[in-house]
Amino acid sequence: MATWTNRRAQITGRIAAAALCAAATGYLAVGTACASNAPAKSSPVNIFKISGAGSGTLHPGPYSGCNNIDVKSDGFTNFNDLVGPISGFTKNVASWTLDVTENKAGTFKITGSYAKDPTVSLIPITTPATTAIKWTFFAKSGTLTIAAESGSISASMSDRSGQRLKISGGWNCKTF
Repeated sequence: MATWTNRRAQITGRIAAAALCAAATGYLAVGTACASNAPAKSSPVNIFKISGAGSGTLHPGPYSGCNNIDVKSDGFTNFNDLVGPISGFTKNVASWTLDVTENKAGTFKITGSYAKDPTVSLIPITTPATTAIKWTFFAKSGTLTIAAESGSISASMSDRSGQRLKISGGWNCKTF
């Protein structure tokens, strides 16, 4: 009788383990399906439309990131590795960087000041790097909305040679 009881306990344990594994696999499959519904890295909120001297769309590239140092500390937010062809600016441009500086949350008018917040610049990352200075664009007018980890921009920009671009779009650092 003792051997049958031990054998029965072993069988029951194996059945329970198999059922537990099946349940865990089911939860894993459901969890994976739910996780795949998370916002994509290049969701519409992380897209910037460019028009003017050049036109196109910038979106997060494979190495992109949102360096969002707390807006209340120094107000600097940087988006690197924005990719996408911008007509007239595609030669030697590997990607673009968008820098935003404003140390408060809210909606602000861009005045074009290089020293007073908010400031916004759009910088090409070129190869060779020597051509970047020519095409660095600074916001001259428009509006900027900043929240803790998100924001939006609609601005007119120009570079040192007088070329003008317009940029519009928004970001969410949690999905960037």
